[in-house]
Amino acid sequence: MEELVKAGAEIEQADKFGMTAMDYAKNSKEVTEVLKKETDRIEKLFMKG
Repeated sequence: MEELVKAGAEIEQADKFGMTAMDYAKNSKEVTEVLKKETDRIEKLFMKG
């Protein structure tokens, strides 16, 4: 999952079941940690201006 996020994967794109990466992440501690880390990184970039 981390490599997909780093590669710019669209994490909000729904699959054929209408589920997004965020939906699947709710059930995975590892995925949740990756997404949180990336969110923190993005927020830090915005804070730098």
